[in-house]
Amino acid sequence: MFKNPEYRYRIVNTKKYEDKTENIVKDQLYCRNMRHLKTDVDSIRKGTECGICLHDENKEYFVPNVGDIIQCYKIVTVPQNLIWDLGFKT
Repeated sequence: MFKNPEYRYRIVNTKKYEDKTENIVKDQLYCRNMRHLKTDVDSIRKGTECGICLHDENKEYFVPNVGDIIQCYKIVTVPQNLIWDLGFKT
């Protein structure tokens, strides 16, 4: 997980995740701060316990429930490449 504005977070409910139904509780969250052993950190490895404070665009804080999964993802903008060669010979 990363404390960086270009990364977003999604909260997934584990109970609904097992049922294969709609499981996203909250999407497009940002990380305000992240702590490991009372020390502020910028990134943390998978499987390591940490404290995290998440908020949305309106600066409203969101607290995940016990057992929820936090997914980290990065939005990447890729320019489109169009090839107009239709195979006709001139």
